[in-house]
Amino acid sequence: MGRKDTVTKVYMEQNNIFADAFNYYIFGGQQVIRPEQLKALDVTELAVPYGADSAGEPEQKYRDVMKSLTAMYDGQAALVSGAGLSGASDNPAGLSDEELDKFHTTLREVLAFIKYSKDMEMLDKTVNGNFRNLRKNEIDVLNQCVNAKLSLEEGEEELVVCKALEDMKKKTTETTHLEDIKNVMEAFHVSAEQAMKALKIPESESPRFLSML
Repeated sequence: MGRKDTVTKVYMEQNNIFADAFNYYIFGGQQVIRPEQLKALDVTELAVPYGADSAGEPEQKYRDVMKSLTAMYDGQAALVSGAGLSGASDNPAGLSDEELDKFHTTLREVLAFIKYSKDMEMLDKTVNGNFRNLRKNEIDVLNQCVNAKLSLEEGEEELVVCKALEDMKKKTTETTHLEDIKNVMEAFHVSAEQAMKALKIPESESPRFLSML
């Protein structure tokens, strides 16, 4: 499995996430399947060889495919989720806000982030609303699925996403200012101070930019 499939499988193997996905997919968000009822199944044991005239094909071929799946037993039936987040949604971008609200775990936040990952205005609005903090598993999924570039600081267990995005925007603006200062200095053969004045960068921020040049 690739890194993306690996991290999403780890995420989906959590009982509460798995139950949430199937409650949405089968019951429209009603809390019918309970996390505490679920027991993990070894999906590789579900692979069986087959072929014409009982001629078996190599089991390993099927086991390799099955390893990307997640399966659990709820006391009545085996529930199998496809690779990645397909157990929850094959197309997060196509989910309406009303559909997203049918999820009761961080699946809502993960799918909403993916949905709006290319629309910064909507993403800002989403994460500044009723948006849960994210832990390592969710962050790993988002980094692999949409290159979110989110990370936990040392010692932190949860990430406040709205603050993380704000910090990322500030860093992007900072990087842009630095490049602009360097370009003006090179093009017009002026000092850093003169370049910052021409770019109307506040004097209060000048020492910070000077230290980074």
